[in-house]
Amino acid sequence: MPKLTPVFADFETYWSQTHSLTKLNPIVYATHPDTELISLSYKFGGDPTHVIFGEQEIKDWCRKVDWSDKLLVAHNNS
Repeated sequence: MPKLTPVFADFETYWSQTHSLTKLNPIVYATHPDTELISLSYKFGGDPTHVIFGEQEIKDWCRKVDWSDKLLVAHNNS
């Protein structure tokens, strides 16, 4: 089995008094129309941390990464 590179990630998303992970389960929160990706900070293994702003930029970055040898570690990642 190939060695996996850990990718540490923290997503910042839209939040309100009624739209939060304490009010909604993770699946409902992630698929809710009000959920907006605001930013993503990430790092590969021990490399420097990077930050991306904007939902489309985050989606574009995710599509470019070869995930076949990566292990995603993220806060609130279900």
